[in-house]
Amino acid sequence: MTEPLFQIYAKENDRIIHISEASADRRFRYTCPACGESLIVDKGPNGIPCFSHRSGKPCENGIRHSLCLGTTVMLSLHKPMTLPPVTINFPSGREPILLSPGRTIEFDCAQLDTSINDNLPVIIARKDRKELYVAVITQPLFYLEDIEKIIDSGVSTIVLDLREIDCSLPQDQLEERILRGKNNQFWIFNTLSDYYLKEFIAASERYRIVRWGDYLHTEYCPLSLHTRNNHPYADFLEDCRRCRYFISQSSESVQRKYIHSDFTGEYIYCTGKRQISTLRDLEKYKITE
Repeated sequence: MTEPLFQIYAKENDRIIHISEASADRRFRYTCPACGESLIVDKGPNGIPCFSHRSGKPCENGIRHSLCLGTTVMLSLHKPMTLPPVTINFPSGREPILLSPGRTIEFDCAQLDTSINDNLPVIIARKDRKELYVAVITQPLFYLEDIEKIIDSGVSTIVLDLREIDCSLPQDQLEERILRGKNNQFWIFNTLSDYYLKEFIAASERYRIVRWGDYLHTEYCPLSLHTRNNHPYADFLEDCRRCRYFISQSSESVQRKYIHSDFTGEYIYCTGKRQISTLRDLEKYKITE
């Protein structure tokens, strides 16, 4: 079980420092990055050093801004960050396609921007004139609409989940856990993944789902898995959801940027007629189209 979060970064003049760099002899020079109040070097849970507000009343956003700014400083100092693998995650739930493995990158610069979303701080990291958003989660609860606001920007975005980060770790271990942790990072939007998913959908054909008694059937299945009255069909639950050609369901689902998996649309998007299930299939189709 991790230690509870507490404030381990503060402002000293114009720079952000970690608690390990602070000295109790230089009181009142440290300020809270959120509210600007004076901070002192104190003892946190289990006697762990941390910053405390001089008034004794911590502000609501002190810990959150502390971790966000600390992470921003790490990236600004060209500390390497490991990015998760990039995959095409199909709204239908079929097996994802790997586009690129995880990689480690050193950014040219980084800055914290709270104007993109008030509730979910975003670090804008840049490399070779390309931007990456890092949305930092430190609160127990966050809301889907906050993430959707960031996705609407159209910039590749990673969520950095620091809700269970152990603030008692030494600075170098904390850096390793934040920037190169295996379980605290995931993509919520990636431009490359989004491009290929749109290409798969563009190569699909739409088939209507109808209810026959207690069953949902997909009319005119291109694979002709079953026939009824000389018309081919597929069992939606048993056949379509297990099919490698099942790409998405309903136009409404597609417009919602593919981030939900529980759809109730009346159509499916299927590449069965063109036999497109892999990137190689897709590239061949685009060449001959």
